[in-house]
Amino acid sequence: MTADANHINLLSTTSEDSAPTVASKVIEQQEQGNKMDNKNKTLAEHDDEVIPAVYQTSTFRGISLWLCPPTTNDKNKIGESSDCTVGDFYQDIINKLAEEQGTFGDFIPHITLVAALELTAEEIVKKVRNEIAPKIPPYAFEVEKVSFKDAYFQSVFVKLHTDRPDGMLKQANALAKHVFPERQSDPAYMPHLSLVYGNLPKEQKEEKIVPKVQEQLKDASSETAIIPIDSIQVWSTEGPVEKWFCIDTIPLTGPKAN
Repeated sequence: MTADANHINLLSTTSEDSAPTVASKVIEQQEQGNKMDNKNKTLAEHDDEVIPAVYQTSTFRGISLWLCPPTTNDKNKIGESSDCTVGDFYQDIINKLAEEQGTFGDFIPHITLVAALELTAEEIVKKVRNEIAPKIPPYAFEVEKVSFKDAYFQSVFVKLHTDRPDGMLKQANALAKHVFPERQSDPAYMPHLSLVYGNLPKEQKEEKIVPKVQEQLKDASSETAIIPIDSIQVWSTEGPVEKWFCIDTIPLTGPKAN
């Protein structure tokens, strides 16, 4: 789906702050870049994007909000007569890469909205249910390219477009940062769907894994270049990946564009 930025403003509010004021403040903070202390960040080998220190090791922290593509229990299947969904397609890539590379692959395909929240699970679920999910409509993300970084949790991933006219991705992230202001100092939002968790050599990722995934996406591009999302999953991401678990799933009920 496409949306018109003039018809959807995820940061519209009835509080004392007007929508344009809130939106401009949050998005301006994003565009000014990361205010983190230099000791807590490093530059990617592959590009100039900042990688927070928390992504460098095999353990994470807090609670994270995920946007997850559909599985076999949902609609949006690949092909009219197929039993395979977009979520299944990416899950299969994750599983096979983990087996081939000897990395941990027991995680579901997801696009992180915000991560490492430190409030209680009850507080976070309440905020998502009341302040975020009602403002974000079911949406479809567009795949941009396969990429990689020198990071455990962003080792190899599918990067998603952020330059659509509706600005939905940036608005959704800005809304989440407005609701959870402790994340406003995060680096500029880089929406992605991770395919590999692990510390692998740059050459291995650049010369073997990325080209292979690019071929897989090319072969199924008509069905997998668009990733539909209709809910937010609240995940405990404290500790190693094998200890992560889903706390709640909250449908997106925001108004669609005219």
